[in-house]
Amino acid sequence: MAIGLPVRALHYLLMGLTALAVVISIQAVGVVLLSAMLITPAAAALFFTDRMKSMVLLAVAFATGAGVLGLNLSFLGHSLPTGPFIVRSSPTNKEASLSGGLPGSPLS
Repeated sequence: MAIGLPVRALHYLLMGLTALAVVISIQAVGVVLLSAMLITPAAAALFFTDRMKSMVLLAVAFATGAGVLGLNLSFLGHSLPTGPFIVRSSPTNKEASLSGGLPGSPLS
């Protein structure tokens, strides 16, 4: 236990929720899109903080922003697929994170 939190239980909870998200999402969007949607927001959030709670919140915000932007872009066209637009919107998080970040981050 670290600072009163059951670390092992939290670790298994996070792994279980990630596995559940992967299993459910593979049928909906496919392997490549799922990989991009899971990795890119977390990688972008890593440049801004070294704390787990802040990183998770930032990754959720980045993923939500990419999802909303991708949905809106695909809605503007006629019969355009939503998944690729969400994934294409997601790297804008990484590009925005290049402008700032922690002093010890890999690209600073």
